[in-house]
Amino acid sequence: MTFGEKLDNYSETVGFSFKDLSAVSGVSVGTLSNYRSGKQTPKLGNPKLSQIAEGIVAIAKEKGLPLSYTDIFEEFNRCVGGGMIVSYDDFTRNLNTLMRSLDITNVELARHLNYDPSQLSRYLSGKSVPGDVASFATQTASYISSTYSVPDILPTLQRLLGCEEKDIDSPKKLYKMIVKWFGSAAAEAPRNPIDRFLDKLDEFDLNDYIRAIRFDEIPVANIPFDLPTTKYYHGIEEFKKCELDFMRAAALSKSKADLIIYSDMPLSEMAKDEKFAKHYLFGFAVLLKKGLHINFIHDVHRTFEEMLLGLEGNIPMYMTGQLSPYYFVEPQSRVFSHLLKVSGTAAMCGTAVTQDHNDGLYLLTKNKNEVRAYRNAANTMLKSAKPLMDIYRSDRKAEFAEHLHTLWKAGSRRMIFTSLPVFTASEELLLKILHRSDISAESIDEIMSFCGEYRAAMTELLEKYSISIEIGSLSKEMFDKNTPSLALSELFYDNNISYNYEEYTEHLQQTFDFANSFDNCIVKVENEPTFRNISFSIIDDKCVVVSKANDPAIHFVIHHPKMIRAFESFVPPMKE
Repeated sequence: MTFGEKLDNYSETVGFSFKDLSAVSGVSVGTLSNYRSGKQTPKLGNPKLSQIAEGIVAIAKEKGLPLSYTDIFEEFNRCVGGGMIVSYDDFTRNLNTLMRSLDITNVELARHLNYDPSQLSRYLSGKSVPGDVASFATQTASYISSTYSVPDILPTLQRLLGCEEKDIDSPKKLYKMIVKWFGSAAAEAPRNPIDRFLDKLDEFDLNDYIRAIRFDEIPVANIPFDLPTTKYYHGIEEFKKCELDFMRAAALSKSKADLIIYSDMPLSEMAKDEKFAKHYLFGFAVLLKKGLHINFIHDVHRTFEEMLLGLEGNIPMYMTGQLSPYYFVEPQSRVFSHLLKVSGTAAMCGTAVTQDHNDGLYLLTKNKNEVRAYRNAANTMLKSAKPLMDIYRSDRKAEFAEHLHTLWKAGSRRMIFTSLPVFTASEELLLKILHRSDISAESIDEIMSFCGEYRAAMTELLEKYSISIEIGSLSKEMFDKNTPSLALSELFYDNNISYNYEEYTEHLQQTFDFANSFDNCIVKVENEPTFRNISFSIIDDKCVVVSKANDPAIHFVIHHPKMIRAFESFVPPMKE
């Protein structure tokens, strides 16, 4: 509800004119009229909010209506503060106190919230106010609760927030207490854009996707379709047609050359058109069916939400192993948006003023000389780009094993598991599970060797670094509903090896025992795992490893700082 609508409600409920309210509050009729119409909205902390609330209470008292000044004032603050119920000065005072107590620098907070440090300094000093104070407050609370929910810091937070230990003994509880202390009425943490990407990855089943698009029935034709050698397209609708025409040209040619794709065009308009999105994904499916490899240079300097939107759309291609994602370190010009897509026999290029995508001009050409020139330009771009992530499927098992051994020595880490970490299980328990599951002797040797190396590596790592392990603790009912399996995705093991409940509870206890044997290893427990099919590890500021257990087993080693920071501020969604 807007502030003007709230004023109207009180006018009708209490029964006063705005001339009456002006007389008792000292706020002019013209100002009240602008508030009511929405032409103006007072900012959080504006003294007129208090004057108007006092005026309404005074009129209500004359009429014998028991209204509370505090209730009215807080309702006004919610309307103008986007969920904040205190002044911005009070919020910044509390935030600065919290940052001093935890020794959080402006630069550190800015880096994790994806803010410009100078802009954040203006916010913290009160020289400037964020457009959405509540969102800023909840993002900050989300980062602090996920990063500082550790035993040696909790006593400081307990004293500062004036609460009991049980009120902040998990990141979710700590988040709620910080939000409350900041003065925000927001109940839930803002959804980190990375959540949506992980949800889609968690749910994605390549076999289901293949069946849904009838991938096996897609014909791979070699007959060129009727397209002029050179064709221009204008505006968003023709841009969509140009995209699909380029895919047809690439799919129907005899060339097996890799595709190189770059675009910093806005994605949100494309995502709204469901019909186009289906044709677009089907076009990519045809390219994959033909066996073409796609080098995709992502624009990571667009908004993070748009960047993740592009990554989500590419999940099916990641799963096939036929896509290699890249990015440019330096941002490109934001005055114009560009795209360049090149296959073996066709090229598509285009440009538009960034603020006016609808007036963009695009070219699709099959002219050999032009395609060669665009191909050379695309190759130069690709050489200048960095890998956005390394993607490992079963065909790169040996390469991933080598990389994994390097990562085991890389530094402190936060590990979120779908199941339980195999490095905390004893040899006796692992053998009991494997023998009960009728696993072959050869596979048992491979699994036991891997688990032994993993445990030794984590034990050695804990001599220098810290590990935070986040797991679910399943009741018998939850266990029966979604029975977990041994976490062996790093081995690309094809079959699920499920626990029985006795084995699961024994492994759970061994996980606590493992953590208790080290001062710098902690276990955080939720009622159930955040995801069903993926786990991930955040390794210092170096990288994030996202592991999908099956359908298919795949690992993403993510290097880009913006994505790493998004994972660092990830708070598992609340599950009641």
